[in-house]
Amino acid sequence: VNSAVTLAGSAIFRNDRGWSHETSQLSLRGALTGSVTLTIEGAGSGGVELRADNASTFTGPIVVNGGWFLVGHSQALGDVGHGTTLNSGATLVFRGGVNTPEHFTVAGNANQSSLSPSSASGTFTVNDGATFTINNGGGNTFNLTGTLAGPGGIVMTSGGSVLSGSSPNTLGGLIDHQSDRSSDGLNTLTLDKSGGAAAIAGPLKLSKKAIVKWAQNDQVADISSLELAGGVLNPDGHSDALGMLTVTGPGEIDLSGGPNTLRFADSRTETWAGGGELLITGWSGSGTDAVFVGASDAGLTSTQLGKIAFVDPAGQVAGLYLADQLPTGELIPSSNEVVPINPAFDVSAAAMSRRERIYSSTGRADLSGTGTPLTAGMKISLFGDSITWQ
Repeated sequence: VNSAVTLAGSAIFRNDRGWSHETSQLSLRGALTGSVTLTIEGAGSGGVELRADNASTFTGPIVVNGGWFLVGHSQALGDVGHGTTLNSGATLVFRGGVNTPEHFTVAGNANQSSLSPSSASGTFTVNDGATFTINNGGGNTFNLTGTLAGPGGIVMTSGGSVLSGSSPNTLGGLIDHQSDRSSDGLNTLTLDKSGGAAAIAGPLKLSKKAIVKWAQNDQVADISSLELAGGVLNPDGHSDALGMLTVTGPGEIDLSGGPNTLRFADSRTETWAGGGELLITGWSGSGTDAVFVGASDAGLTSTQLGKIAFVDPAGQVAGLYLADQLPTGELIPSSNEVVPINPAFDVSAAAMSRRERIYSSTGRADLSGTGTPLTAGMKISLFGDSITWQ
């Protein structure tokens, strides 16, 4: 609909036809005029889109009861004061380049996605008992320069997300980052609040291949607990203090790009269930990189400490070393290298040397060196099946 639409009373726009490559949507591209309640409805991925600049022509609340609600212009939602409510089954979709100042209330289990990189500068308030799922399909990114508020929770599944701006987030519910994407950037939540404002105010959980990356210091509230059921923490050259640490899966703290400092609260009362283990990688030495749990060598139980290891720590022969805890609470690599129990093959140094002579090859260096047998115009045929390929 390219013509202007004037609403004399409250209206419902509905589309039950499923989304398919940007077809089968109801797209209102002319100006929307009126001071009414606008309700958006749809089944599944049935899409209704507002694409015009409606800042000076439309006032009133927008209620999304289902389907996809596409925002195609930064001012498409009209005046900011009345806001938009997302009820259960609603999916909010931003087109690329959109940066809406709208205030959203998540009243049920609703979703957000982006068709290409986009952002929002308003407030997302997640009500008690509601969950807002951020799933930016296709690896797109979403930058919230506004704020997260309310007692509800956030689930992040795929696509990169950024929490930035200068206003603190006050969301009290769990942020559950559970991306299974394998590419850095498409599985990364970047914390980039300025001026000491908190990006995360409540509990945080990582699982699968999720990454949390710091872009500034002091992004997580000191009382925010962290559960590593998987995933990676990457301070990336920054420092922060967090609440208690729980490890329930294969978690990692990546200290590359330091110096880094992470301080966790005394966590000895936490239950590290599920066989979880924590690897600390990229450690460049005490005084450069530091991870603290509590303020004494009793910040962790001996069982918890036994589930932490350093990978190839600076100053030691490459390997995996169990952690020690200093009287300050700092974790450092011990001299106790982790070795396999009842290995299925010989792991002695002599056996590894014999194996290395078998699989080591100077072929690439020989072919690219001054004595190469290759000549201009020579053709090389390569063959490999699924076994030789490995």
